[in-house]
Amino acid sequence: MTQYAVDAELEGTTILYFTHPTSQPCMVFDAIMAKVASEFKTIRVLTVDPHAHRPLCTRESVLSIPELVAYKDGKRIDQLYGQKGKPETRAFFEGLL
Repeated sequence: MTQYAVDAELEGTTILYFTHPTSQPCMVFDAIMAKVASEFKTIRVLTVDPHAHRPLCTRESVLSIPELVAYKDGKRIDQLYGQKGKPETRAFFEGLL
């Protein structure tokens, strides 16, 4: 994923979801994210593997995973750190509408 590819995808409301398949907290949070994201069709979620995209993690100041970074029309508007429950994750999505 190049920088250009990421920037081109940030139109509308977009969440960059930093996760890794071997991280136990990420594995648990993946199920919550899938359920919540399916309820918000107008919010695009792009999954980012931090091991494969370190420059992007540096740019976004990602220090731990899972982490969500939200954008609206290319401008960073919010961030959610760590494994959260379904209510907190849903509230994060609702706050982006």
